[in-house]
Amino acid sequence: MRSYAERMCGRFVVTDSTSTLLADLVAEFEAPAPDYNVAPTTEVTVVRTRHDERTATGARWGFLPGWAKDFAKQRPQPINARMETVATASMFRKAFASARCIVPAYL
Repeated sequence: MRSYAERMCGRFVVTDSTSTLLADLVAEFEAPAPDYNVAPTTEVTVVRTRHDERTATGARWGFLPGWAKDFAKQRPQPINARMETVATASMFRKAFASARCIVPAYL
């Protein structure tokens, strides 16, 4: 069993078990293909709530600040944020307060 102290950084895994998790979260979804080396900027399945309805959709893994115009040109391209500062850091604070999603992943 993994410890909660472990940190996610850089890569994660999508397995057949991801579909089981998605089935617990949303009624309809397209099962993601297994990928044992999901890297930053890869399109992944995320779960979002819009208009009180939870849906599974594809999204690029990374972060585009609200002031940035183009993901491909944005530097840096952050892929994670520190829990200790995400609510206060200028790059993340607005998105942290209002634009969340669930990323079904295995470390």
